[in-house]
Amino acid sequence: MTRSRRTPYLSILLFFLVFTDPAALYAQVTKETSTYIIVRHAEKVDDSRDPDLSAIGLERAERLAAMLASMKPDLAYTTPFKRTHQTVAPTAKAYGLTVEEYDPRNAAPLIEMLKALKGKTVLIAGHSNTAPGIVNALLGEERFKDLEDQQYDHLWIVQRFPSGEASVILIHY
Repeated sequence: MTRSRRTPYLSILLFFLVFTDPAALYAQVTKETSTYIIVRHAEKVDDSRDPDLSAIGLERAERLAAMLASMKPDLAYTTPFKRTHQTVAPTAKAYGLTVEEYDPRNAAPLIEMLKALKGKTVLIAGHSNTAPGIVNALLGEERFKDLEDQQYDHLWIVQRFPSGEASVILIHY
């Protein structure tokens, strides 16, 4: 028995149609609205301190780049580990992005810099215990908990509007 797979784009469209007022959403989105795409690194080969991505993880990184084709990120940030760099590498290559690093033990400077951006689309790769915290900080509320060790499929899209309000969509990819 085969399982049908909905594309993430369909999920995003259905979310907006069902849970948002399109006129209100359009009124808030301006050239100063910033979009943040936050992911945990893809699957790794082992549990060593700085492992590479596994074959499945490399496939997920390629899938991420394909999913973000219509969003065209302007900036990319990762922690200094191979697995986060390898997760964003296909996207960075596709858009000619220089990948900047941030300290996962102290993400506060990254968060402040992200909040100050206007009208940018930013890809951020983190870890099971940092990516949800970045999302929460951008939202201004504690909404998401740390991921389980085997959860690699979370992709959050946070939009921050000029008013300071923010919205989030969680996609499993």
